[in-house]
Amino acid sequence: MPLTQNSSNESATEAGPRFRRYRSLAVAEVRQYLRNKTLLFMAVIFPIGVAFLVQFMGRSDQGGSSLIRTATSMEVFLLITFMFVQFYSVLSMASTRRDERVLKRLRTGEARDFEILTALATPGAIMTATLTLLMTAILIAYTGDVPRSGVLLFLIVIFGIAISTALALLTSAITANAEAAQMTSLPVMVLAMLSQSPLRSALPEQIQDPLSRTPFALIGDLTFIEWTGKPFGQNADTSASGLASTIDQATHPLGLLLVWAAVLAWAALRYMKWETNR
Repeated sequence: MPLTQNSSNESATEAGPRFRRYRSLAVAEVRQYLRNKTLLFMAVIFPIGVAFLVQFMGRSDQGGSSLIRTATSMEVFLLITFMFVQFYSVLSMASTRRDERVLKRLRTGEARDFEILTALATPGAIMTATLTLLMTAILIAYTGDVPRSGVLLFLIVIFGIAISTALALLTSAITANAEAAQMTSLPVMVLAMLSQSPLRSALPEQIQDPLSRTPFALIGDLTFIEWTGKPFGQNADTSASGLASTIDQATHPLGLLLVWAAVLAWAALRYMKWETNR
């Protein structure tokens, strides 16, 4: 039998056990997540509530105000969701599991590092995707404004989950326990909040320029492109619509976001701390 066929058969044989190991770990993590009432409250109420507060606070006398308010609401929702649903939940669970020596025990078994870390990210990823679908449906029903392609929003969610997870795993390396996560998470959360488009536009140019290349600022730009056709601060493009024009505007920020995701994922796998501090 040719070598390539043997390799294919071995890969196919190994894929089943890999998925079963991941599924078992992920189901356990989801159950633990659902038992944490604080995380559930932050996930379900906080992002949607703050996003709608932004929607109601928008001024109706601005040109293109409906699209701008919708894009701003969605950007705020996504940034809060990535921070409090994905980033903080992974940081908290990774720090707790490491402190309880669960990660070390799992690592000495059959489970691979990637399977363990992916399982940690699964509860937040499921919640993030579900809440994004819900928020999008609510905004469409409430405002009548729809995403220009839908594909870009899908990519924003995928990259956002990957980047938030990687940042959480990196932050967990300097987090002694779950209680300390409240402090070690602050730099990333402050960065995310400063990256929000209207707030970023009010900062001095010396700060705006480097900040605009950070992952959360890129997510904000892409969110505005998905809803208005342009990043915040430029006139909404009401003449062009559809996938082609949206992707044309989004190509550069998408490329930078891809680089960020790849670098942060590599760094998370490289510098993830598995041993307890005790």
